[in-house]
Amino acid sequence: MLSERVLSHAQDHSAWRDVGAVERRQKRLQGALWCTALLAIGSLLFWVHSYRGYSLSLSGSGMVSEVSAFGDYEIIIQPGHVELPRGGNLEVSAEFKEPYPYPVDVVFMASDDSAVEQRAPLALSAATNQMTATLPSMMSEGSYWLESEGERTAAFSVSLFDYPSVKQVDAILSGRFGERRLE
Repeated sequence: MLSERVLSHAQDHSAWRDVGAVERRQKRLQGALWCTALLAIGSLLFWVHSYRGYSLSLSGSGMVSEVSAFGDYEIIIQPGHVELPRGGNLEVSAEFKEPYPYPVDVVFMASDDSAVEQRAPLALSAATNQMTATLPSMMSEGSYWLESEGERTAAFSVSLFDYPSVKQVDAILSGRFGERRLE
């Protein structure tokens, strides 16, 4: 009688342990399937985005880069679409995969009624294939692009924001001699 009970408990205990192991395996399999599905969706989105001939990459500095081209020369343009504080400088850099032999200009066109165009040549860094230019004091929104030898890249938007400002401060000074209101 006792031996039958012991055997019965042993069988029940081993069955419970097997159920737990099966559930853990099922959860691991479910997790692996979800990871595979997310990876497949991400790969599909990347492929579709790249297929359009326009792709994004994240540089080491955390800025978003835009990939464009002048003929056969591939260019990585930073910052791409950008939002700046009003009056701030627009700093544009272009990195070529191969040395580019022609001068390159950055052109900014304001989108307001003034239609002001600013143009600046990109200066080549001696150590790399990177060119940079700065357009100072951006006071209106618009778009910029790079031009060279009659070709131009896609346009990138420049939007501006204003920092908050204090219009009025009211204070009441209180002390031993009463209160005084300052405006």
